[in-house]
This record gives sequence, C-alpha cells and structure tokens, in this order.
Amino acid sequence: MDKQDRNKKNHSPKYMYIIKLLIISIPVVASSILTISFAFSSFKSSTDKNSSEQVAEGSIAIIALAVSVWTGINIANAIEKSEVEKLKQELESAEESIKQLEEKIESSSKRVELVETNALLHDLIDERDFISVLESADDIFFRYISNLYKKEKEESDKEENDKEKKDKDSLEISAEILRIIKAILHIRTLHLMKNKDNLEHIYNYSGDLIKSIDKLLPKVKSTLSKNVLIFMQSEAGYYRGFSRYEYGDKESRYIDTAKIFKDAVDGYIRKRVFFTDGAPRMIESYYDDIIAQCYGEILGCYQASKGNKNATAEIRKIITLEEARAKAKYYTDRLSENLSLPGYPYLEELFNKNCGVIIERMSATHDNSIQSLQKAIKFYEKAAKFGKQRTSGYVLCSAYNKYLRKLISPQETDFITSECNKSLWKDGNVNGENERIYRNICKKLQIQSNRWRQLFPGESLFNYLYLMSQIYSGLIEEDNSKRKKILEDIRPDIEAVKHLNDEPKKVLRLTLINVFENIDKSLKKDGEVKDSKTDGNS
Repeated sequence: MDKQDRNKKNHSPKYMYIIKLLIISIPVVASSILTISFAFSSFKSSTDKNSSEQVAEGSIAIIALAVSVWTGINIANAIEKSEVEKLKQELESAEESIKQLEEKIESSSKRVELVETNALLHDLIDERDFISVLESADDIFFRYISNLYKKEKEESDKEENDKEKKDKDSLEISAEILRIIKAILHIRTLHLMKNKDNLEHIYNYSGDLIKSIDKLLPKVKSTLSKNVLIFMQSEAGYYRGFSRYEYGDKESRYIDTAKIFKDAVDGYIRKRVFFTDGAPRMIESYYDDIIAQCYGEILGCYQASKGNKNATAEIRKIITLEEARAKAKYYTDRLSENLSLPGYPYLEELFNKNCGVIIERMSATHDNSIQSLQKAIKFYEKAAKFGKQRTSGYVLCSAYNKYLRKLISPQETDFITSECNKSLWKDGNVNGENERIYRNICKKLQIQSNRWRQLFPGESLFNYLYLMSQIYSGLIEEDNSKRKKILEDIRPDIEAVKHLNDEPKKVLRLTLINVFENIDKSLKKDGEVKDSKTDGNS
C-alpha cells in the first residue's frame, strides 16, 4: 500500500461522515420544503376547503416527511455497513500480513540465534575446556577422565585425517555433558562447606541432575561420555545420600539414604572395569574407597535406625545388613592394601581415615568390640599424622573418647554417675593393664585434641574433646583434692561452653556438660560424707 492509498484510507471516515450527512439532509430538507409549501397553499385556499380535508392533507405531508427520513437513514446505514465490511476485510488482510511478517522475523532470529549458539558451543566444548574443567576439581579421578578425553580426541583426529567417519555427539549434547560435570563440581563444593543451609539444595539439585542424566544417556554416542555420565550420576547420588542423611527430621530419611547409596554404588561398580582397566593403582584405590564408603554409609543407616523396627525392615529390602557388612569389608580390605601412595599425601590421609570409619561402622552393627575400635584407631593415627583434614583429627579424638568410655563401661551403659567417684578404678574394669591403657589413651586424647584445636581454632568440637580429656585425667586420680583441682581449672571453660549453641556438636557439648556436673556433684557429696565422719569422730 503506497502513501497515497494510506492517505485515502486515513481520510475515508471523514468522507463517509459528509456523505452520510448529505444523504440524510437532502430528503429531510426537500420534504420540509414540500411540506411548508403545501401548508402555505392549503392556508391560502382554506376558504374553499373544509377543515377535514386540510387535516388529511397535513397528515399525508407528515407521513411523506417521515418516509423520506427513514429512507435516507436506511441508505446511509447500508453504505456504512458496506464500508465497515470492506474495512474489516482490509484489517484482516493487514493482520495476516503482519503475522506472516512476524513469523519471518522470528524464523530469521532463530537462524541468527542458532548460528551464534553454535559459535558459542564450539568454544564451550573445545577439548581444552573439558580438560580445564575436569582438572580444576583437584581430584585424581577427574584428572584421569580428562586424560581419557585427550586420548579420545587424538584418536578422533587421526581417524578424520584417514578419512574415516567417526560418530560424534552433537554440540548441544556435548555442552550438556560439560554442564553436568560443572554441576557435580558445584555440589562437591557445597558438600565440603558443611553448611546446614546447603543440605536441602544439594538434595534437590543432585536429584534433578540424576533425572537429567537419565534423559541424556540415550542420545549420547561416545562410549567415554556414556561412562562418564554414569559415573557422574553415581557422584550425584553419593552427595545426595549425605545430604538426605542429615536433612529432615523424619526417620524415613534412613530408608531413603540407604536406597540412594545403593543406587550410587551400583553405578560405580558397573563402570569400575571401564575406568580401572590399565589405570594407575591410585585409580583402583579411588574406586575401592568410594564404594567402601557407600556401603559404610548404608551400615550407618542400619545403626541409626536401630530403635525403629519398621525402618530397619525397609532397609533390609534394599540391601541386607549381612551383604552390606561383607561388601564394606571386601572393599575396605582392598583399599587398606594400597594405602601408601607416595606423592599423594591428601589421598593417603583420606583413605586411612575412611578405612577407620568403615571399620567402626562394621563393628557398631556387629560385635561392637573394643578390638575393632583399636583397629580403627590405627588407621586414624596414620591419617592424623598429615594434619591437613579437620575430619582426620575429629575421628581420631572421637575414637579415643569412645575407647575411654569402653574401658570404664564395656557394655556401653551410662558411666556418668556417682560410680565414677567410688572404687571403680580399683575394683572395676580400670585396673592393672587396663589402667595403663587408660592413662595412655587419656594422654593421647589430651595431646591430639590440643593439637587439632590449635590447627583449627574455630572448631569448638576440639575444645570439647580437650575438656573431656581433662575430666578423664581427673577421674583416674585417687586423691579427691587432685580431682577437684582439675575440675576447678576447667570450670570457667565449662561455663563458657554452656552458652554456646552450635547445633552440629550439640550431643558432644551436652555430654561434656553432663559429665562435668555429675562428677562435680559426686565429689561434693563425697566431701560432705567425709566431713560428717570427721565431725562424728571428733
């Protein structure tokens, strides 16, 4: 439509109004003139006609006027309706043209966007980007995967040079794989932060990733990428299991956690051979460690659900306790054979610590013997020598604490009673050889807890365990005055502990306070008894 046509169209309503006005006005004016003329003529000849004839003629004139007006209006409406229909058709035609134009613009935009996206994807999935992302994890296994991608790229380039076609994943799929790898690294970072607020996020985010990988796997052509995705799916489940164990108040979380870890370990085992065939020994150890940990966490679910028969029965449907213990032992034994990894102190510390944890879990769901705890402590002591991971110090000091309690009360009954201040040390379990062990472990707890609270001054748990070591030292003293002196020395620290509210260490904090208060009451009661005896003798 040219400019002239548009101008005509824009002015058409004005012309229509003028035409409509003329159509209505002409018959009205004409009829009015005729009527007036007729009335004047009638008046002039009124002497010759009677009144009834005049009325009839006047009525006819009025009817003629009304018919003229009505005819004019109908003509105007007909013209207006025709014009409206015409305008409506033109409008519909214009809308259709606009719609077609919008579709063309959208199609063009998509083509431009696709070109830009492909350009970005080419940069995004460059093999160097895969390598840099995998190596940024500072993880031996991720670096190993990056080397496999390097090798795959070299082989692919060689085949292309030899003019042999090799199936490749699309740019979009490769970009999605890279996104999943980055997401796993993000989840790992959140997990290491040990922030309670992150638990729900890790649980939900990792669950979404597991579903995304399920949808993506059928589309992936590269064998390496398929195996990497299955490994990443297990990784997502591994971290999801930890978050589920801690997230939420319902006991059903133990059932959920056991299932999550069982699914994760199945994925790890499925791809174990693919990644460990011809791989360095450290990769074998990496797999042994992570699989053993999964079974260890399942044992932890059994242990936590002891008081809930229904939860325990549901976990047994997922995996029996006997199978979980046997698998945990198998992979822990394999791992313990390869704990010396020169040049990899981080892994050596981590693997030793994990071996001890799993052994503890196995004993807690079976014999709960002091021998198992001794075995775990040996691994913890090896790990603690490195002094890099906070958890290495915690599991060691915690194991010393448990050991001392077992020496006092082998059946794990509550030894925090007035019995602690009676003849337990001579007539009970802590005498002879046990007393020597007790003093030795008590000294180790004091040294290690003090060392780790200096390495990690912000961690209150090491302060708690150090104060516990002081109390244990006081318990072994036969002289009440020495016991009281030790308690008086730590009283200000205990009072400070009462005002803390660190939820993750709540149980340890309350235990410490209870130990102190019970022993303090016991000593005061003994003092009152002795004073009354002295008064009686005098």
